[in-house]
Amino acid sequence: MFISRRFKHNGMKNIETHNYNNNSDSLPRRPSSRRVSNVTNNSMNLTVPKHNIMCDTGSACLSTSKRKGRQKTPPNSGQRAKSKSPNPSFCSVLSRVKDWELGAFTPKTALADNVEVYHKSNVSSSESEGEKSYSPSRQGKESNNNNSSNNNVNTASPSNKKDENDAQENKSNLLKSALSANIEEMDIRIANNKYRLGRKIGGGSFGDIYLAIDIISREEAAIKLEQVKAKHPQLNIECKFYKFLQGGVGIPQLKYYGTEGDYHVLVMELLGPSIEDLFNFCGRKFSLKTVLLLADQMISRIEFIHSKNFIHRDIKPDNFLMGLGKKGNLVYVIDFGLAKRYRDGRTHQHIPYRENKNLTGTARYASINTHLGIEQSRRDDMEALGYIFMYLIHGALPWQGLKARTKAQKYEKISEKKLSTPIDELCKGAPSEFSTYLNYCRSLRFEERPDYSYLRQLVRNLFHRQGFSYDYVFDWNLIKEESEKDDARTKTERPVAAAVH
Repeated sequence: MFISRRFKHNGMKNIETHNYNNNSDSLPRRPSSRRVSNVTNNSMNLTVPKHNIMCDTGSACLSTSKRKGRQKTPPNSGQRAKSKSPNPSFCSVLSRVKDWELGAFTPKTALADNVEVYHKSNVSSSESEGEKSYSPSRQGKESNNNNSSNNNVNTASPSNKKDENDAQENKSNLLKSALSANIEEMDIRIANNKYRLGRKIGGGSFGDIYLAIDIISREEAAIKLEQVKAKHPQLNIECKFYKFLQGGVGIPQLKYYGTEGDYHVLVMELLGPSIEDLFNFCGRKFSLKTVLLLADQMISRIEFIHSKNFIHRDIKPDNFLMGLGKKGNLVYVIDFGLAKRYRDGRTHQHIPYRENKNLTGTARYASINTHLGIEQSRRDDMEALGYIFMYLIHGALPWQGLKARTKAQKYEKISEKKLSTPIDELCKGAPSEFSTYLNYCRSLRFEERPDYSYLRQLVRNLFHRQGFSYDYVFDWNLIKEESEKDDARTKTERPVAAAVH
């Protein structure tokens, strides 16, 4: 496996153990029944780019096949995919997905997100680039592996190899022309002809995301395309992360990964809107019940990621999505572009404590230790969750909206404001359980395992004390229900008004 190869390359030598006492140790802590892990290990930093959602219209499909002995198609020979009107049944499927549960959202995918990464100016450009989204040495290995595998396709006969390459080239050109044309008028099939490509629902500098449908099961999916010759290919690394986490509750299902012509193709489970989308839909404020229902699941998602020896390092509302259909009440976690292995999977040796690290993640939700340049560990993911809870309850955080001339200055101001804001002030007006949560997270030591059960129980005890029921009726469900009632009322009033006139 790629990751085990990385560990073997790094070796396990010259590991220093640091006994670090957090400056926040004086804060209230839960009784010492919690277990503390005091081992260390080398780290691995895998990153994947982020993508901003952009909604287009259209649906599409392309069928291509490899044929031995096929003549090479001259450039501009006029051979193009046949255009035809969009399949009505396919269009109806897309519109049904668009409606979701709210009737007001274009669905996001498990691969779509925008990210904000800040790197301190005193770090060299090469170091910043490595932390930002890729590792040059790792990318070189991946490129070599991809090239070697492509070069070994068919070595039995030069003519057969030439025919195979011609077929690949024709297929790639057809896909390129289809993606650059009006996709509504194309008929594109992808992923071994299993999926019919639909409209574009996301994209960014590293690839595009399309809606798709399984031709046999009619199940919707999300397809991400990345050019094989991309400067820093990331899709293969992203695929590895999802493979590690497959089977976990709230982890998007990986359906397919492969290469089609000049494109890497990743097919994932299609998901609904993010918590940030829903927050905006609900007027940028959630009820206490909705926050507690979400918090319970979010703590469990992060616990699962940590149990697989990774930390997320980019905890924010954009990276938690709701499911679709029967899974509409389930919270998913996505985007492992900044995730990192924090311990060895076999020995459970923890990565060593380090300082002067780049601020990796989103400044708004980053932990105080992350702002101070301290290596991130499990405690930082949990602290970031606490800031999300306050954000969802109050509608904003005290360090939002700060003005500065440059991004670096802005993030410095965020750090200063966060450090100077007492937890009691941050949690003012919210139940005391939230200040207890944040005080606990800030008191954790670098290698210490968070007591997830204790934190979850804080949320559940508050939930029961408030008299709420686990009916999973969120604020957006109530808004949708009210909107449907208004629509029904309007429809019944119109005929009466017409009769009067």
